[in-house]
Amino acid sequence: MLVEHPSLEILREPLTSYLMKGLEAQQVGNRSFSATALEIYAEAVWERVGEVDNCLDAMRIAIEEISNLGKPSPGATAAVLYRYHYENYLLRLSGLLDRAHRLVGVVVGLSSSKLNSNRTNATVLTAVEKRHPKVHNSLLKLRAVQADKAQLRNSVAHATAYSTRELGLFTAAERLPKSPLDRTHIKGMMQAHFTTEVGWLGVLAVQSEAAIFLLLDELTPIICNRASAA
Repeated sequence: MLVEHPSLEILREPLTSYLMKGLEAQQVGNRSFSATALEIYAEAVWERVGEVDNCLDAMRIAIEEISNLGKPSPGATAAVLYRYHYENYLLRLSGLLDRAHRLVGVVVGLSSSKLNSNRTNATVLTAVEKRHPKVHNSLLKLRAVQADKAQLRNSVAHATAYSTRELGLFTAAERLPKSPLDRTHIKGMMQAHFTTEVGWLGVLAVQSEAAIFLLLDELTPIICNRASAA
């Protein structure tokens, strides 16, 4: 889990204090409570790291579901389920990049308005390019890891359902009524194809997670400096 990264250890105590204050306020029915600047900063950073973790978890779930497509699943064909989980993976992959930029924005102290716009990623890159070049390079490396899937993700999000020649063949074969095709043979072909694809998705997830860990390494001195100054 990214929330276990050493860079966040300095924020553990103020985060714990923030959470205790919040829980105490909720217990007595208060919707607000007082917190120090360091406590607010710690909560904001941890929340953003948690969002990145959530994306990685969703990617792992999609991979696991595709791995299990060889098992009986009433209500939908294997090809349909494969498309669903693959599209979900692509969307989470893109979300990981967006969340990484927002994490950096929170760490370096960008305003909420700059972190919630259509140009957030570009704004964050500009903010760190000269002041924190190593962080800037880490974000570019994460983008490079995902580059091969970027166009496909955009198509899935805005234009058409995910499709490949193989998936089209499998879908048609599953839906064809009174088919003379050997269902067992087709199922074996599908399982082999899905297994290969899962391998690539797994590699991409690991590469993305490694890139995020490196990003947190580069953010460590910034977090420590801001925590000390708060």
